[in-house]
Amino acid sequence: MKRDTATAPAFAGAQHHRGQVSPPQDERHLLHFNFRHHTLSALFALLLAACSAPAPLVTGPAHPPMWLASDGDTRFILIGSVHQLPPDLNWQDARVARAVGQADELLLELDPVELPQIPALFARVARDEPVASLDTRIGRDLAEPALDVAASAGIDEQAAQTLESWGLAMALGSVQSADAGLLSEAGVESTLTRLFQAAHKPIHGLERAADQLALFDALPPATQDAMLARTVRERGQARADIRDLLTAWARGDVARLARLASEDVARTPGLAEPLVYARNRAWAAALTQRAQRPGTVMVAVGTGHLVGAQSLPSLLSAAGFRVTTIR
Repeated sequence: MKRDTATAPAFAGAQHHRGQVSPPQDERHLLHFNFRHHTLSALFALLLAACSAPAPLVTGPAHPPMWLASDGDTRFILIGSVHQLPPDLNWQDARVARAVGQADELLLELDPVELPQIPALFARVARDEPVASLDTRIGRDLAEPALDVAASAGIDEQAAQTLESWGLAMALGSVQSADAGLLSEAGVESTLTRLFQAAHKPIHGLERAADQLALFDALPPATQDAMLARTVRERGQARADIRDLLTAWARGDVARLARLASEDVARTPGLAEPLVYARNRAWAAALTQRAQRPGTVMVAVGTGHLVGAQSLPSLLSAAGFRVTTIR
């Protein structure tokens, strides 16, 4: 995103070595829970920081929220995804097993074949414009702890100073997810991808990786800086926030999830429309188009897209689909 600011030194690189930045390995975590959860939620499994094994965030069997949207001969089974999960959490209940068995294909935010290109895309897009110093962007009181967290992940000061604010927010958010013991391999999309591949069923994406990254890169500088500042300011409560989200998700508590989503986007104005609502409208249009062909499609997207105002189930209902909760 272009800024009228002083130029900072060139980005230190894209390898996972001390003093350099490793780009995200799995861009599905761009929108972890898809309403900014330490970013933004983040986000991805970028630069996992070494940490001791944390206490479990959520225990017992989980029952993620699910919906059925049908127009007669086409059925969409919607499941709210969390992109990173504790590795020992059992969330594949009987509803999930039935859906996997019944579905002819899987729709994700991104086609898995795009994932290998994410690191190079992130490394290029997150540093394609000059930025001001972190002191200027978020203030010295937040810049210093931001650099400390970055250093814990092997990002040296020069690299951190030259990342655009959205990119650095994601990098810092990924450290928080790693500290909480979350793994992308245990997430909903990764698990469903393995199941559908094993069954030789097709998997497609609703978006392109480059387009997802472009959404962040196009955010106004002030919005990016606010996102970064919030990630740093709220770092101490990250684990508690993650626990709240996972607990509500595991219980299938749609009302609680909707409240958390609403509160979250309200704390960083300017994110909801481009990152959630506009994408929901595009996905609703894509599913309406797909409904011209019969079949059963499992759709796994971030839970934040499926609850609250302008959610995907609400848009599909308005488009004429019969939408019910799968209990």
